[in-house]
Amino acid sequence: MDAGANLPDISSILFATNKSSASHEAFAHALAVALVRRASLTILECKERVRGPAISPAVRRTLAGWGLLSPRAARREVAEKLGLRVVKQPGRGHRLKAVTRYAYEEPTDLVVVSSEPLPGWRRVLRPGRVARICEATPGMTLFVPRDGQGLVSAEDGTLSLQHIVVVLDEVPEPEVPLLRALDAAKAYGDAEVRITRLHVGEPSAPPPDLGAEPDGVWEDRHHEGSAEDAWIAASEEADLLVMSRPARKRLERALPKLACPTLVIPAPTVSTD
Repeated sequence: MDAGANLPDISSILFATNKSSASHEAFAHALAVALVRRASLTILECKERVRGPAISPAVRRTLAGWGLLSPRAARREVAEKLGLRVVKQPGRGHRLKAVTRYAYEEPTDLVVVSSEPLPGWRRVLRPGRVARICEATPGMTLFVPRDGQGLVSAEDGTLSLQHIVVVLDEVPEPEVPLLRALDAAKAYGDAEVRITRLHVGEPSAPPPDLGAEPDGVWEDRHHEGSAEDAWIAASEEADLLVMSRPARKRLERALPKLACPTLVIPAPTVSTD
């Protein structure tokens, strides 16, 4: 299989923010991906109470800090000079509600959101409930941890991607997350990216043939414990975790403990014919 075959492009990105410091880090990721992909970026400003000062996503100020625009750049220069289309609009409710409502009306290719807990009394009891956002959209979801390593420096926009871990436990179509990992390595990676295929338990089949593998270091790793423990351990040494959408409760339990950005890919559609 060709490494780029049948892989939908990322042309629309939705970033949901509650204006917290954690969302500020996630904003840097959404903006950087939009720049690389030349994708449209919609910013949903959601209604949540946060600790500390509110940090609104400042597109032009951030791009100026990255050296891509002058500090006094006009709004039109974002599109004219960088080819970036940005729309801001209020989100209806907290991040989960806002994304669910938006995605129903405007399907998007990628949702970017901080993995910090949603507000309310369940914040402590169920800190991983924000994982349900990936069920609200037909596209992919990138969860950026509130504490941990990221792919993008919010200060200067520097991208750093050296190690990707692809989760292959109980995946009906393992070539899909692997292709997404390859795509990420080409788009954002350093000169040589290490890609680890993570198998939980005994692998049911050999890794799929993706054709000629690109430059990089490939390895297989096997984990005999629980899937959640495997993801958490892998996230502590990886720059990016890629997985097909797992069962809701498994992702809810693991997400608050994942130390690196996690790309969740929609489960493949099963034909009823």
